[in-house]
Amino acid sequence: MGILRTLFQAGIVAVALTAAGCGQKTKDLVDEAKMRLIAKDYEGALAKYDEALKSDPKSFDALWGKAQALGNHGAFAQEQALLEQILADEGLAKKYGANVKEALDRSYRTAATNLPKEAEGFLTKAIARNPDSPAKSQLATYYIETGDKAVKAGKFADAKAAFDKVAPLDVGKARKRYAADQADLAGFLDFKGKFQSDVDQKRPEFEKAGQFDAANGRFVVTATAEAAGAPKDDGFEASAEKAAVAAARNALSDIAWKLHGQPRADQNPLPFDDTDITVDQKGWAKANKVYEVKASAPVDAVTFQVYRLRNPRAAEAPAPAKAEPAKAEPAAK
Repeated sequence: MGILRTLFQAGIVAVALTAAGCGQKTKDLVDEAKMRLIAKDYEGALAKYDEALKSDPKSFDALWGKAQALGNHGAFAQEQALLEQILADEGLAKKYGANVKEALDRSYRTAATNLPKEAEGFLTKAIARNPDSPAKSQLATYYIETGDKAVKAGKFADAKAAFDKVAPLDVGKARKRYAADQADLAGFLDFKGKFQSDVDQKRPEFEKAGQFDAANGRFVVTATAEAAGAPKDDGFEASAEKAAVAAARNALSDIAWKLHGQPRADQNPLPFDDTDITVDQKGWAKANKVYEVKASAPVDAVTFQVYRLRNPRAAEAPAPAKAEPAKAEPAAK
């Protein structure tokens, strides 16, 4: 029995010595890999890291070192795979998880900066792993820049699709507002291009009624309002003019509804911006009794009201105007 016990104990010692030897070998290979990186021998360093991982597939130093080397040389997908491998190991994740998660998030964001064609995928992965990642802001900036480029290229449907993607992101109100406004602008421009044939088809009807000025590209209406009060009252004429302009706004709304091709749903005037309507002529049709104005609005302004009628979300938005882009937040490695 004593001999068996002695042989058994010797076996344990041999295993321990073997493990210690493997650990030292792995450490030496990792150290050599680091030295090769310092010497700018990237391929040689990766080879040594691979040797270390053959010696000990769960070596954190080898996994981490190789991941960092890959990331620093732009091999982001491979870097991320190794970091994911660390996190998939319960023991390694428990000990090193916080630092590795931070490095993985940084890798996704850096990859997005350096590989713009793949940016959306990288940033989406970062957010999926960490909903509080700065990748949210970076992704919003990516969508906004993509939308802006599409607008400049005349690809308005693509631009709207990009701007719309900002809405569900947890980012600042100013950035969301900008994206929403630009989505409405892009949507309108896309609609306008497709709707022009409808305007051209119905234009003769409006020209015959004296409601279209082809030379200036404007819809024209004449409207009247009965004066309220007496000429001696303060603001009597101004009040009458205001009522006539309101009637003109209502007449322009009729035109928009006709272009829309649907019966008018109610008598509420459409929300034309004040700058859209120009009073070209004004005065008393019947002295101190009926005030008359001739007013006009550009085709785009009327078309935008049709766009609003056909798009409920746009109906809640102001007429689109060019907004200043939100400032991008720099991505850090």
